[in-house]
Amino acid sequence: MKYLLSVLTLLCAFGLSAQQEDVSPQVKNASPYPAANSTASDSEARFIAAFDKDRNVGNLHVYSFLNTPAEDYYFAGEELDNGFSEMYPEDLRDDIRQSNAKVYAVQSVRGEGDEYYIIRTPGSAGNNRLAMYEVNNDKLTFKIDLADAKKSGSQIVQTDSWILDLNGDVLLDVVRIKSVRDAEGKIIKREEIAYLQQENGTFQEEEMQLDPYQYKPENLSKQ
Repeated sequence: MKYLLSVLTLLCAFGLSAQQEDVSPQVKNASPYPAANSTASDSEARFIAAFDKDRNVGNLHVYSFLNTPAEDYYFAGEELDNGFSEMYPEDLRDDIRQSNAKVYAVQSVRGEGDEYYIIRTPGSAGNNRLAMYEVNNDKLTFKIDLADAKKSGSQIVQTDSWILDLNGDVLLDVVRIKSVRDAEGKIIKREEIAYLQQENGTFQEEEMQLDPYQYKPENLSKQ
């Protein structure tokens, strides 16, 4: 009887040991895209790490400036090194080639299952362009221009954008405000355009009377 109990004890202990050895640790998903099944390459991972931590956007005002930014300018960003040049699309290459622009990583924005990246490219003429991109398979894809500030003769052309969900479809939309000021700073022209993001990720211009300075985000879709 003692012999039988000893054998049963050994078998139970062996079974528990085998179960522990068969249990595999859960592998953490290293992908920067929550909805994607693929993991980031080394270059993508370095690119993503260069940006400020992603944020859920409610009503993000993206604006630019002429020449040197103020010390508290939120969208200054960190300059990207030349190692990312192979990832850049044609519009970024044009900025670099035509105006000797530098490239700054500003902010990552959480979309619906995707991460979007705001990049600033200040040029030698004093203008500062901010645009939004997506990264896939080691390549950046242009999404939409967000902000710019530049001189045109004696006038200053300022473009600001608000990133928000205008129509409640959980896709990020963009409201763009373009203002032209004279030499004295008086606004002589103002244009408001809404861009609704489509299911395929593109932005489509829509005719809507909007003013983000005046209306709350939850009311914008009703205007």
